[in-house]
Amino acid sequence: MAKAKATKPLKPVKAKKEKPVKVKKEKAPKQPKVVKPRTPKVKVKSDLSTVILMLTFFALAVACLFLYLNDTWHSAHL
Repeated sequence: MAKAKATKPLKPVKAKKEKPVKVKKEKAPKQPKVVKPRTPKVKVKSDLSTVILMLTFFALAVACLFLYLNDTWHSAHL
């Protein structure tokens, strides 16, 4: 003899909760933009690499000047 399967009782259908409708807010009218007078902007950008290059150039120029003065002094006092 085969056993008869017991049927499951049906679950009651739950009523879905209605979501509240969002009310759209009214936007304020746009105000016209105030045009500011343009002034020329000068941006001075000082990079570290530029400063290093300038220091190197001045150091080489001073070194060349000292070498020149040392050579002229020695040639005059021989």
